[in-house]
Amino acid sequence: MTQPSFKSYYRRNLPHIHLSQARYFITFRLANSLPNEVVERLRAEYDDSLKYEHHTSNDAMSERQRAYFEKFDQLLDESSVGDRWLERTEIADCVIEALRYYGGTSYDLLCCTVMSNHVHMLVDHSFDISGRRIEEILQSIKKYTARKSNQLLDRTGEQFWQYESYDHVVRDEQESENTIRYILYNPVKAGLCKEWQEWKYTYLKEDYRSFYL
Repeated sequence: MTQPSFKSYYRRNLPHIHLSQARYFITFRLANSLPNEVVERLRAEYDDSLKYEHHTSNDAMSERQRAYFEKFDQLLDESSVGDRWLERTEIADCVIEALRYYGGTSYDLLCCTVMSNHVHMLVDHSFDISGRRIEEILQSIKKYTARKSNQLLDRTGEQFWQYESYDHVVRDEQESENTIRYILYNPVKAGLCKEWQEWKYTYLKEDYRSFYL
């Protein structure tokens, strides 16, 4: 993997970096999983970390995004507010099936896991043959799974996913390995299982399985 040049921008509250072809670590969450003021506070902290620097290296930008995300993800794991629809088997199944359905045409799905209120996924978007940007693909996934989930929950017209998603460009093979390990062990860290293989709603591409057993 070649190392990209990073440029960060905001879409609503979260910092984003987008390239036409890259590996992406993506996290999306249920609509009411975190209070808005919490996300705004995290954004303010991220802005403050950049305020006095006019030239930010790729490594520094990546490190700030990593620190931002770790706080964000810890809050999701520990959140005691909002719905936890993804704990329901039929809804978690729907999400996993959708992520795997898009793999092979819109991206190469390397790893993913479905938690109680959020989803992590690592995809190789350089595999894409559809010509769509990664946020367009993610929007399709969220739209489909929201509609199906609301049907299962007997809800009509209610927001299911938070509009905003977290995405991070994975720069090289080492970071890709670290990201897979992070995704695999998220359910373990959250106390949902003792070994990552036990979590029904984790997927790891077969090519990588021997490295994480």
